[in-house]
Amino acid sequence: MVSYQLNEFDTDGSLKRKNINKFSHEFFQQVNQRTQDHTFYSFTLSTREKYVRDNIGWWDIDARERFVNGLYSRLIHRLSSKCCSNYKRPIHKDRSLLSLGVIEHHSRTTGDLIQPHIHSTIAVSNDWNDRFLSCFQRSPCREHFSLDYEMFSGDAIEQWKNKVSSTQLEVLPTGHDKYNWIGYCIKQVDTTYQGGGSTLFINEGLGKRTAYQ
Repeated sequence: MVSYQLNEFDTDGSLKRKNINKFSHEFFQQVNQRTQDHTFYSFTLSTREKYVRDNIGWWDIDARERFVNGLYSRLIHRLSSKCCSNYKRPIHKDRSLLSLGVIEHHSRTTGDLIQPHIHSTIAVSNDWNDRFLSCFQRSPCREHFSLDYEMFSGDAIEQWKNKVSSTQLEVLPTGHDKYNWIGYCIKQVDTTYQGGGSTLFINEGLGKRTAYQ
């Protein structure tokens, strides 16, 4: 069993290291309590601006958060079901998907409101990793994966395309890669912007909201 830690790495500042460890502590604590080894991925889901403007409310941060959380929760459920149809049973507790994510609403460069999107870290049990990856397609030009629409059926494909503009999955092979990615994810967590925040997603999606101060 591998113990996953982030605080062993040198950083560009103790405050950055403290914030990253604080943000990710519960996530890695839960992974480390398991008997299974895991593969870690970075994941980004971006929504379509037109759908948000027409159906959600461009300026309603709470509605935007509910929208993205709902999309992400249903996606985690769908991915989990592809890994194991009865993944919620207690016997699979150490294999269920764990993810840590942040919903963003503002541009990192200008601060302007943009389409909401989520950056997350997903921990996948090695027992389920092949089935998890079967839900994605490798980009022919870059070292990342996007969601395979074949995992949808009927009208669900078009509904998804109307709401989501892109998905991107990349493996995080080293502890340093995890550290850098989580550091990137929390860039907007402690800002003066309204909305956004630190959120822990478990199994089907949103499991609990962790305070970040």
